[in-house]
Amino acid sequence: MKTSRLFSFCGKIAAVAAAVIVMVAAMSVMAFAQTHTVSSLSDTAAKTAGYLMEQYADAALGSEWAIIGMARAGVPGCEDFFAKYLDNLTATLDETNGVLGEEVVDGETVYTYTDYARVVMALTALGLDPTNFSGYNLVTPLTSLEKIAAQGTNAVIFALIALDCGDYDAEVRTEYLDYLKDNELEDGGFEFSPGWDLDVDTTAMAVTALLPYADVDGVQEVIDRAVAVMNTSRFDTGLFGGMWGESADTTGQIIMTLCDLGINPMTENAEWFGDGINPVTALMESSFDAESGGFSMSYLDWTTGELVVSINAMTSNQVLRALAACIRFSEGKTGVYDMTDVAGSNVTTPTTTTATATTSTTIATASTTTAATTATTTTAANADTGVDGGMGMMLMLCGTALVCLVVCVRGVKSRT
Repeated sequence: MKTSRLFSFCGKIAAVAAAVIVMVAAMSVMAFAQTHTVSSLSDTAAKTAGYLMEQYADAALGSEWAIIGMARAGVPGCEDFFAKYLDNLTATLDETNGVLGEEVVDGETVYTYTDYARVVMALTALGLDPTNFSGYNLVTPLTSLEKIAAQGTNAVIFALIALDCGDYDAEVRTEYLDYLKDNELEDGGFEFSPGWDLDVDTTAMAVTALLPYADVDGVQEVIDRAVAVMNTSRFDTGLFGGMWGESADTTGQIIMTLCDLGINPMTENAEWFGDGINPVTALMESSFDAESGGFSMSYLDWTTGELVVSINAMTSNQVLRALAACIRFSEGKTGVYDMTDVAGSNVTTPTTTTATATTSTTIATASTTTAATTATTTTAANADTGVDGGMGMMLMLCGTALVCLVVCVRGVKSRT
C-alpha cells in the first residue's frame, strides 16, 4: 500500500518536473530567438561600423550618418575615422567659406540644407560645438524655414531634430511645428515632400521630431495619427515597409522611433508585432550579412522583374542607428538623436581656424527630453544582466526538476 502511494506521489512529481523542463526549454528557445543582449547588438554594430568605414574610406562630407551611428552605438576603434572626417570637414568649410548645400542650377540656387542637419548631428554626437566649429556657425543655416522647406518635409523634420539634438537656440521651432501640422496627410502620416504619397520612413521620423513638443497645441494628435500609420505598416515577415513593400531601411527607422516612444522593439509585443517575431530579429534574419558586416535591401528590378538583394551603405547606416537605439534603450540612455548627454564634451576641435564665427540669436528653446528618456528605465531585462539572469532562472528551474526526478527514482528503489 505504501509502495503504491509512493509510486502515485512520485508519478505526480515526475509529471510536474517534466512539465517544468518542457516549459523551460520553450522559454529558452524564445529567449534565444527573440531577445537581443547589449553585447550581441554591440558586436553587430561593430561589424557594421567596419563595413561602413570601408564604404566611406575617404571620410568626407556625406559620412555623417555613419559617424552618428558609430558614436551613438559606442563602437570602439573609430577614433581615426572620426579625426579624418573632422579634418576633411574643416578643409571643405574653408574651401566654401562655410557654405554647404547650395548649388546654382540654370541660374537658380538649389538648397539642400540637410547637409547642415547631418553635420550638426555628427559634430554633436562627437561632443563638438557646431555653433563654433573651426570658426563657423553651422546651426544658423538651420533657422531659415524658406531654405529648409525648399527641400521638402524630410528636410524640415531633420532640421528640427538637429536643432534639438544639442538643445541649440533657435526661434524657428514654432514655424517648423506649424509646417509639419499643415503638411500632415488627411489620414495621418507624412510625405517625403509635398505632392508625394505617404512615406512610412518620413512618418516615423516626424514622430521622433515631434515628441519633444507633445504638449504644444495639436501636436500630440498629429503624433497619435502618425503612430497609427506606423502600426499598420508591418508585414508578415516582421519587417515594416510602405508602397514598395517591406524594407530593411523602413524597419530600421521604425525601430528607432519605437525606442523614442518607449516601446521595446526587441521582444514580443502583440499590439505592434502580432504573433510574429520582433523587428530586430526580423532584420537580423533577413538583412544582415555576417561576412561583410553590411545590411541589405531588397527591391524589384523593373527592367527584369527580378528581386534584387543589395548590401549597401544607405541601409547599413539606417540599421546601425537602429542598433544604437536598441543599445541605448536597453541601457536606459537618451535616444539616438537626443545627444544632450554628450553635447560639447568629447572630441578635440581641429586646430585650423581661418574664419570668424557667426553669432546666433539666443532665445528660449523647447525641452528636448524625449519619451525614451523617461521610459527606458524599465528596460533592464534587455541588458546583458537581465537576459543572463533570466537564463539563470531557467537553469535553476531545470535543476530543481531534475533533482525531484532523482529523489523519486531513489525513493522508489529504496522501497522496492
